[in-house]
Amino acid sequence: MAGACLLVAIIGLMVAAAGDRLWAAPSTFARAWKAYQKAVQDKAPAAELLPLAQAVYDALP
Repeated sequence: MAGACLLVAIIGLMVAAAGDRLWAAPSTFARAWKAYQKAVQDKAPAAELLPLAQAVYDALP
């Protein structure tokens, strides 16, 4: 669980650093981020969040 939290924190920092250019057009990143956010809102278990977080990380420019 701590590993998943760390990954989420790192992704959050990277998203903040990338800024508005990530949201300019519907991108792989935007779709991955929205899927991750929905899973968090639905209180998905860590085992489901980790692959979604990895997809967000992989989609970063």
